[in-house]
Amino acid sequence: MLRIAAPFLLLMAAGCGRVIKRYPTPGAGSSATPTAASQVELPPGARCRPANAQPWDTLDPDAAADSCSGGPIGSPAWSVKQPPGLCYTLNAPCDGLEDHIAYLTFDDGPSDWTAAILDTLAAQDTRATFFVNARGLKGAKGLDGAYAAASGEQVPYRTLLKRTLVEGHALGNHTLEHPDLGTLSEDAVDAQLRDNERLVNVALVQSGAPTQPLSILRPPFGSPWFRGNLLLDDPELRRELVGRVFLRHGYNVLWNISSTDADEWAIGEASSQIELSRMRWQSTVQYADKVARIRATILEHALVQAGKGIVVLMHDSHNTTRDALPEIIAGLRARGYRFATLEDQAQKQYGRSSLELTPGPALTGRCAPEAARSCAFTPGGAVCGRFWEAFTAFGGDASLGQALSAPHRSSRGFLTQDFEHGSVELHPELEPPCDAVLSRP
Repeated sequence: MLRIAAPFLLLMAAGCGRVIKRYPTPGAGSSATPTAASQVELPPGARCRPANAQPWDTLDPDAAADSCSGGPIGSPAWSVKQPPGLCYTLNAPCDGLEDHIAYLTFDDGPSDWTAAILDTLAAQDTRATFFVNARGLKGAKGLDGAYAAASGEQVPYRTLLKRTLVEGHALGNHTLEHPDLGTLSEDAVDAQLRDNERLVNVALVQSGAPTQPLSILRPPFGSPWFRGNLLLDDPELRRELVGRVFLRHGYNVLWNISSTDADEWAIGEASSQIELSRMRWQSTVQYADKVARIRATILEHALVQAGKGIVVLMHDSHNTTRDALPEIIAGLRARGYRFATLEDQAQKQYGRSSLELTPGPALTGRCAPEAARSCAFTPGGAVCGRFWEAFTAFGGDASLGQALSAPHRSSRGFLTQDFEHGSVELHPELEPPCDAVLSRP
């Protein structure tokens, strides 16, 4: 009997397997075989996927699957303009959300305030999702830059990525530099997602954490689904262009409640300790008033009053958000809300992980049930999303045979799927084509 691939294991502790300690060099690993320049230990005899193999290029994301007798058994097909995701309408209930579930999300970090936000989440036994930028707001050093801890110690931002995962939160992809994606070319959108994922994973390896593909996505400003900084000339065309890229990368999550924390800067508010010392505020908004507004905007929202499921947009780059958070969590819990990560929501909504909601042979097929989209099936099990992409690039079942396992963390600490004639290992810390590696038995 065919089965759907099991969920990917969440990284909860360092015991997930041996972590590769050698650091990948940005830009290395682009040849078809591993090289010394990549500085990553690959299994003996391993090879990278073919450089020109992009099986999703052969897919027509607009095409439905073969006609079904008796009508479609799945829900309406995913489309280029609306990839698999959540909350495409602001201030409205989101399809697929249960009542009294709250997904707290934090964009633009890690920042100087992230550690305190993690402290609050830990103290209140609350999990959240952090959409990170490898460069945005962090200066030339990016994730190698540092923030001032309460002790006065300068701590690299990358350590916050490891802490976020170890404490049970989810990491999402918020692009490399936080541009309005609705203004970019398709290749530039792809580069923003791929380069951000790679540099975040370089930082994870450097901090001693296993790698983690960033397959939960959020476009800066919500653009082009929500209006960005600019009025787009053709919003429908821009949604199709950006959506085509997002279909290849994962699960697109917008929001239905904005905390308004990014609307302006209050007096005494900044994105970092350095900026706090430099800023000369032109604002007339008082710090305490903004903290109170953020809290009230969420707790008094009509969706919260009605007990509907919510995805809340906040920013860990704002110290006002840091200070509003404890009462927000307490207030939502008093109203009957429970908290989870958006990886949990992907499992509830589609029956599998966000990493499996990427290219597959029935990506938008109307006739395929949601739990089967993005998957191919062998007698031994399902091959979905990025593993399908790598499996196909390495020759598919003719070369690798049937699946012998669901995706799992190997003893090396990397996400892996085993087949009759080899194992496919994902390396998001390396540039394509070495982001997927085949090891023969």
